[in-house]
Amino acid sequence: MTDEEPRELFKELQKHWDLEKVKNMTLEQYTGIKEEGNDRDDFTYWIESKLDKLGSIWGGSAFKFGIYKRKNQEEKEDNNTYSYNATYGWLKKLGENPKDAFEKTKAIILKIIELSQKNELDEIDKIKDLGEAYKWKIAFHYQNVNDIRIMCIFKEDVLQKIAKGENLGENLSTAQIHQKLLGDKTKPYTLEKMLNEKYIPLWEKYGKNDKEQDIQKLNEDSNQNNLRDSKIPLNQILYGPPGTGKTYHAIDKALEILGFTKDNNINKNNKVSLDYDKIKKELEKLNIKLDKDNERVYAKTLFEYFKDKGQIAFITFHQSFSYEEFVEGIKPIVDDSQNMTYEVKNGIFKELCKKALKNYEDSNKSQETIQKESNISNAVSDFFNNLISKETLLAKTQRGSFSIKEINNERIYIQSEDTTQNLKFPITDFEKIVLADKNFKSSRELAFEVFGEKNQSQIRTYQYQLYNEFKKGNFQKSQPQEKEAEIELKPYILIIDEINRGNISKILGELITLIETSKRIGNNEELKVTLPYSQESFGVSNNLYIIGTMNTADRSIALLDTALRRRFEFIEMMPKSSVLSTDCVGVNLQQLLESINNRIEFLLDREHTIGHAYFINAKTLEDLKTIFAKKIIPLFQEYFYEDYAKINAVLNDNEMIKVKDSKFDKLFNTKFNEFDNEKVIYEITNKWKVENFQKIYDSSVKLDTQNNEN
Repeated sequence: MTDEEPRELFKELQKHWDLEKVKNMTLEQYTGIKEEGNDRDDFTYWIESKLDKLGSIWGGSAFKFGIYKRKNQEEKEDNNTYSYNATYGWLKKLGENPKDAFEKTKAIILKIIELSQKNELDEIDKIKDLGEAYKWKIAFHYQNVNDIRIMCIFKEDVLQKIAKGENLGENLSTAQIHQKLLGDKTKPYTLEKMLNEKYIPLWEKYGKNDKEQDIQKLNEDSNQNNLRDSKIPLNQILYGPPGTGKTYHAIDKALEILGFTKDNNINKNNKVSLDYDKIKKELEKLNIKLDKDNERVYAKTLFEYFKDKGQIAFITFHQSFSYEEFVEGIKPIVDDSQNMTYEVKNGIFKELCKKALKNYEDSNKSQETIQKESNISNAVSDFFNNLISKETLLAKTQRGSFSIKEINNERIYIQSEDTTQNLKFPITDFEKIVLADKNFKSSRELAFEVFGEKNQSQIRTYQYQLYNEFKKGNFQKSQPQEKEAEIELKPYILIIDEINRGNISKILGELITLIETSKRIGNNEELKVTLPYSQESFGVSNNLYIIGTMNTADRSIALLDTALRRRFEFIEMMPKSSVLSTDCVGVNLQQLLESINNRIEFLLDREHTIGHAYFINAKTLEDLKTIFAKKIIPLFQEYFYEDYAKINAVLNDNEMIKVKDSKFDKLFNTKFNEFDNEKVIYEITNKWKVENFQKIYDSSVKLDTQNNEN
């Protein structure tokens, strides 16, 4: 980029999209798509694409624009956060239809421009209804080119690194960082001066990586920048022979997703470089004290913390593992009267997906919306707890009365006089009714207005009466809570050990499609399905990561379910002899492992080699004896189907296995001569010395045969 080009680009936007044109901008002029014979000239194209040499905001969800024109015009279902029609997708909080959403978006953009020109950066910080990077890039381009107060770095984590590294302060807002960098100079910064004196040296020091050139290519959307920028696959499987550390590295992969890696970690050779200083500081921040000063203990402890917190789940697949355990199933419930009823119980995958989706949706909400929903949730909880404590009886619309029997984090249970049926409904249903804030004339109207039901279900009559009672406000309310903070997008991680041992079609069912990256909630091709038992609409959000481990000795990757293979990235983990000792009581463990694996690969294949983890903790001769007697030889017995001649060949005839002195004529009389009288029988010895292990990789080693007798 030439010295003149930045200024030309800057002025080109301000001329083409001057304030008057922005005020009169139509929806069609705001957002568009590339069409044959038609070059794009819309506002979002200018900000995101045409001006990307002065700070890129590429990537992330198109919802960062507030409203966008859809490429794929297939029918999509609305949710709590997003709305769609055949042409547009938009943030629901901006309006009920495209016209309203656009008008609010345009008003926000005009406000950003006005505040930028007045240098009121703190007020820009308060605007939360558009993507953070998009908001600041608009503000950047409508500055006075000779009085720059906003730098063209829009990535939040880079700005925070700059603030910390340049001793500007901690936990500063974006506005405060720009003000400290550019606002204190007596003589204003021109665009060129800002680029040369501030942007280039700071970007070189804190933001540049091997693939980026002089102006960064950012990939972030709103407060989701850390996950959006990540090149970590949403679905990955670590596969390899036994003992190569797949489960061990799955923990490292989880911590990598959570952000506990070194800043220069680029995933070369799929190796995770954990930042143990970060991990230790996080443990200190959480007030978790450890007895051992050991890096692995730090990592494992932090992993367990996130597991207990519910952000990580760990399961192991096996042959009898089912859809009902993984997604949802029907569980029998026996009440106090010994009546049996059935209720749908969520499996581990569905539970984690619900947590991830709630976090994803909340992270896209404004602070005001979060506060409002929190207040409603607290009021609903107070209301039902009050009904239970007072044993309040409520009348139905037609006959009989009912009371609230129980409330938990998910459901409300009803006891009714006119039925023995176990009545319950999700607490979120009632929160939706309260959030609608309408005066319903009937339960039928409530069912249609809130849930879109033309034919109301039985439970809506109870909800209608409960809502009428709730509106009276005759219950004790808890103290108002402190102002809710904005929700940060967090990753949720499911680790599936031995993923290839389960029947994938049986366990995942129709959900195999939903875990595909392009079908995740938040992407343009997002999909949802209706679950068979609960009849709930279900999807998988973009912040759920799946890590699988797979032992290739159990089942070849080539035999793995094709549908699963297409949706996962595979990371091979083979034996690494280099991590082993070259002198363990005189035994070169590196050569020992390499020799064993070369022979296995010749007799079987590379998928049945053995990993370095078997020997990683070997320190003494007794350790080696135990490893071979209890792990290695039993594994070989399984590999070679008790063919001891081949096992002996792998061990290089080191006399751990010997031919047993059992001659045919001593065991059978001549009547049985038709039997296989040439058969060789082997036995496992037990008086092993260092030489027996050295013999595996060095044929010149002489063995004391007599001392190896059983």
